Amino acid sequence: MALHNWSLEPIACGSGSASTLGLMEYLEKMSVLRDGLWLYASEVPVRVRILESQETWGTGDYEDESCIAENQPTPCYFLAYEAAGSPESFCNLVPNLPSFEEAVAHAEKKFPNITWQAP
Repeated sequence: MALHNWSLEPIACGSGSASTLGLMEYLEKMSVLRDGLWLYASEVPVRVRILESQETWGTGDYEDESCIAENQPTPCYFLAYEAAGSPESFCNLVPNLPSFEEAVAHAEKKFPNITWQAP
């Protein structure tokens, strides 16, 4: 089954149906595969993570087909990153990336000159 990444735009804190606290608890259950550091405005550190998820997120839209609207038990990757100036607040997400390589490529495009930490 092909993954449906319904948006490569990030999901920000407080958007959608998940509360920020609920989102943070959800993210804590995911495995961190890669951790990086990027400097916003060349001086504010922003941590970036690639997470492994055991399910894709659906759109939640009842007008979509169920395979798109509902979460699916299909492994995928999420790109999570802090809000600039808010350490440990990984509430900006790009979900449903189909491969680790695509998640890394998306992170490196969004965060030029990111420094990946050693695993």
